[in-house]
Amino acid sequence: KLQFLYLIGEAGAPLLHTEHMAAFAHPGVLHRAARPVRVAITGAASYSGRYMSELLASDPNVVEVRSMTNHPNRKWSVENAKPQNMTTVPLQFDDGAVLRESLRGIDVLICTYWTRFSEDEAAHAGAQGADAPPHPAVTHVKALTDAAVAAGVQRMIYVSHTKPGLDPAIPQYIRGKAECEAYIESAARRAGAGFTCGFVRPCCIFGDTPNESIVVNNTAYLARRLPVLLLAGNGRNVFQPVHVRDLAEMCVSLALWPGGLPETANEGYPTPPRFLDAVGPEKLSITEFMRVVRDAVYDAERAKGGVLARLRPRPVLLASHLPAGWIFPLVAPLNYLLDDVFVEQGDLQILTDNLAGSARTPAAVRGDLARLFPAGGGAAVLPRYPTPPAPVGDYNLWGRRPFTAWVQANAAELGTRYLNSYARYYDCSGMRDFKRRVAQKRIGGGAKSA
Repeated sequence: KLQFLYLIGEAGAPLLHTEHMAAFAHPGVLHRAARPVRVAITGAASYSGRYMSELLASDPNVVEVRSMTNHPNRKWSVENAKPQNMTTVPLQFDDGAVLRESLRGIDVLICTYWTRFSEDEAAHAGAQGADAPPHPAVTHVKALTDAAVAAGVQRMIYVSHTKPGLDPAIPQYIRGKAECEAYIESAARRAGAGFTCGFVRPCCIFGDTPNESIVVNNTAYLARRLPVLLLAGNGRNVFQPVHVRDLAEMCVSLALWPGGLPETANEGYPTPPRFLDAVGPEKLSITEFMRVVRDAVYDAERAKGGVLARLRPRPVLLASHLPAGWIFPLVAPLNYLLDDVFVEQGDLQILTDNLAGSARTPAAVRGDLARLFPAGGGAAVLPRYPTPPAPVGDYNLWGRRPFTAWVQANAAELGTRYLNSYARYYDCSGMRDFKRRVAQKRIGGGAKSA
């Protein structure tokens, strides 16, 4: 059981003590649909998609949740039961007619689609710069956008990334997200008043449990085993992970925003934000992020007792002060040892180029959230939990789930086993098995939704 304690409130008194992370569901205010709508979501059984589907199913005005997926038999987690009003249709990018038919009758599309690994070995290897081939996910999102417009979809929400840009020097992953944003916006301009869009921009996502949080869990896995943890760049750049429930609530609220649909645009509702940075309530540096994870799992190991745990020194955090291209050869052997892509050069560049945090000031982000979760008027007030002053950084966004408190709550389990991303998202045992199957044409690229 998880012991989660908010120690300090505004008055300095104990605020909340609970044994289940479920107590942190649905903070603050969530927009509800103003009229009956049908919503499609790519990968409704995916990581964030499960939580979005859960929220959509709880809205009585959402008469259908349509899952667009290439994995119709994917099992739903214990935490997220499959909504009763959900239907499943194919996500068939190579057949425009099928794709349009899959979206027929849909009012709102939430797109979480992306592919990390594919049969294209250059893209799979994380090729960078102007010579990198077009990412297959970009082509697929463009096809999905065209099909949405042709099928009469009225609104599209796309899960992007913090600080996207089209500069060839930007990592391919973020540049691809920027290309998708630009294409969706151009489609909205071409469609005129009949098609609106919005973009939610997270960087790193963590979930209710370590098993849902690959990046954080695997970082903790290394912190439990290595004497030195090498940091990307100077260690001072910002890293702002967001809880998957917060991300889901922002996506669903932006999707169902009263006035977001063209037919309700003139009914007096405030204009929704076009872009929303989905960042956590704490503005951590990379060093602070690593220190929080390292100290939590180190202290958890010592608390279990044992001579070795007590004798083992606390791992050293070492800022490399090197560009991503120089750091990657130093850490690339981990990929081979773990039989996974633990880190790519583009991942390191996101950190060294300060692309893993909000581009907006804290006041601006708070303003976005105030618009997204207003005090009243067309919104349903849901149970909320109190948020203490952020222990690190200058963010204190009301009603959000702080990363540092989550790490403390999960320290005993965090990083005790490695989570292989190939095994998680593909029908294979690891990176070498995936490459072997691709080479034998027995398995193609798989789709990973955010």
